[in-house]
Amino acid sequence: MKKTIVGITVVGKDREGVVAQFTNFVFQNNANVEKVNQNVIKGLFGMYLEVSFTSKINFKQLDSGLQKLGKN
Repeated sequence: MKKTIVGITVVGKDREGVVAQFTNFVFQNNANVEKVNQNVIKGLFGMYLEVSFTSKINFKQLDSGLQKLGKN
């Protein structure tokens, strides 16, 4: 089965639940987390997710959903 790999970078003020919020979004969009790297330095949160999709991706919809999460 062919996989499409997408990299997602999240940067912002550290807050409770941010990892769950983004990983749940990935799951709800039929993707699988392949790799994750996260750090918190002086209250600044950074995370890189590498996710895979086995079905067709609507990149506009994916980007729009991620942008909305980033504003919460």
